[in-house]
Amino acid sequence: MTTMTMEQRLDELGRQTEALEARARAGGSEPGPRMQRHIDALRRHEARARAVTGDARYEAGGKLAQLEARLDVADRSLAADAAAGRATYTVAVEEELRSWDAYLERVQASAAVRAGRARERAEAAIREVRRQRLEVGRQLQQLQAGPETGWRRQKIRVTAAREHLEHTADDLTTDLR
Repeated sequence: MTTMTMEQRLDELGRQTEALEARARAGGSEPGPRMQRHIDALRRHEARARAVTGDARYEAGGKLAQLEARLDVADRSLAADAAAGRATYTVAVEEELRSWDAYLERVQASAAVRAGRARERAEAAIREVRRQRLEVGRQLQQLQAGPETGWRRQKIRVTAAREHLEHTADDLTTDLR
């Protein structure tokens, strides 16, 4: 088994981001605003990870883990957006929510090493993202419990909650530089 260097891992994650963007552009159209936001967030994570790779190995490892987890979120989000039926959509959003949980665990670990007010602000922001994640879960439960005939209307609510979660997470990662 070979071990990748931090730089090699970053290069690979960059290629995965490019592949995700290419999948989002399938059919010759630009990615929608939600997917573009994911791609932009991935590029910000990658830039932060590249900025610390020479400085602190622990910090660089944490940034890489966040980037990997955020890439998984974006990938799962794209799958949810592409899901055609109610059952497929439900499973895809559940997988997306699990990937958000993993991402937030990574961000929480990074926030835990901060000191004083910076840590308090980070933890408050993480709590808000978790609250938004729970709201998506509630909206998804309502979709699952509702009648088959009304699922598309409820899907709009779930998608709006997912979008709000993404905005809140973007604010968090911008604040945690």
